[in-house]
Amino acid sequence: MSSSPAVGSQAARNAVFNVLTIEQVHATFNGATLEEGSFRAEGELRIVQLARPAETHAFDLRLESAANVRDVQPNQQLARAVEPASNGASRAFAVRVPPRQAGASKPVTLLKYCSKPEYAPIPLRVVPRWAFADGADRLELRVAAHPNLKAGLSDVRITVVMPDEVTACKSEPSGEWDASSHTLVWTLAQLPQSATPTPFKADFATGGAPKAGRTGRPLTVQFASETCNLTGLQPRAAPSGTIGKVLQRFVSGRYVINCP
Repeated sequence: MSSSPAVGSQAARNAVFNVLTIEQVHATFNGATLEEGSFRAEGELRIVQLARPAETHAFDLRLESAANVRDVQPNQQLARAVEPASNGASRAFAVRVPPRQAGASKPVTLLKYCSKPEYAPIPLRVVPRWAFADGADRLELRVAAHPNLKAGLSDVRITVVMPDEVTACKSEPSGEWDASSHTLVWTLAQLPQSATPTPFKADFATGGAPKAGRTGRPLTVQFASETCNLTGLQPRAAPSGTIGKVLQRFVSGRYVINCP
């Protein structure tokens, strides 16, 4: 995991493009255990035009710190490989962006990639514990961002959908309980990185239903990071000044915690 560095000169006032790496993270857990083969980060490298859209622009792009990525697929209309993929940490492409309509600012994808199967840094650890009694279910969670995420995570959302017989919910910290859909949602604008996991607890009234046969419900989780990507991939461009800033971001995709 790496914070966003400068590419060329961030302060260059004549920069033509900004670069964005955005990654979507998928994972499935059985309790606290990551399901084998389920972790995957899917990434895109995009450019955002800042100036001079009526001109053709060409630059070289090198992917550094790429040891954790594979299957790099360039947009063949804009980029072509000029260096074969190697066992090392870099790949190189020649980029040519044709003229665009004035005011065109929509990001354009230059290439796509994914993480290697053996690479699985868990950005958000959610450890569930269920307990059952006649007429009540209790869910306790311990939630923590990866220790390397110095800025933590933002827009964290933890959702659990309960059976129809659940009639009420009391949660700490207070979550949003929708009685019509039997759904509890905890939301956190920011989850800071900490050595101590953040606790959550919810008590569900089950209308007197017996505890026999009751099981834990799956959780779905959402989150984002606006300060880094997950794979550590770092794009570098030449000539200097073509690229202004490199922006890095990752978000959750299908991120599920099953509770056997």
